[in-house]
Amino acid sequence: MTERIVQSTQNKKQSIRLMFRLIVPLLVLLVCILACPSEALALSNDYTIIKNRHVPIPETYEFLASINVVSDADTGSVYLNQPSDLFINQEGYLFIADTGNNRIVKMTQAGETAGIFTGPQEKPLNAPEGVYADADGNMFIADTGNARVVHLAADGSFVESFIKPDSKLLDEHFQLNSSKLLVNPNGYIYMLKGENILTIDAFNRFKGYFGQ
Repeated sequence: MTERIVQSTQNKKQSIRLMFRLIVPLLVLLVCILACPSEALALSNDYTIIKNRHVPIPETYEFLASINVVSDADTGSVYLNQPSDLFINQEGYLFIADTGNNRIVKMTQAGETAGIFTGPQEKPLNAPEGVYADADGNMFIADTGNARVVHLAADGSFVESFIKPDSKLLDEHFQLNSSKLLVNPNGYIYMLKGENILTIDAFNRFKGYFGQ
């Protein structure tokens, strides 16, 4: 009789341990989901996170159109020539680095030409490979062939240019021939040069270099 009681007690203890092992991980998972729902939902295949909002991912995509001809009042319809970059700003405009034609093309999502920009007259763009545009249409261009970054206003007028910043980390042969770039709200410019990333501020001051 005593052995049965002992055995029953041991079985109850084992059952409690097993339940404890199962319940604790579930409680931890529940706490994580409640504490950080965005991160938890981001792991789902049905949603993605854009500006802290859960946006459904469509199951299929429909091909609408392709763009390869740009209408220009001065030169007529001209084919894109080796386009290297595409940026869509918050207003929905497409900015294309038309590298082979030494220009930036601004288009609507319907494929209509909204602007063609070749940079300042005294030193036009030369094989630009990257473009970034803010919500107001101001453009920052990786003017690769001229080893600089060009800042144009929304109407295409020249604002400023950025060249190789002063830094002991950059040797005398270093050139600012970046291929892609982004600009954050504080005016910092992040440029891709080969496999490396160079950062400067709005005053062309060196802020960092990541890579080899």
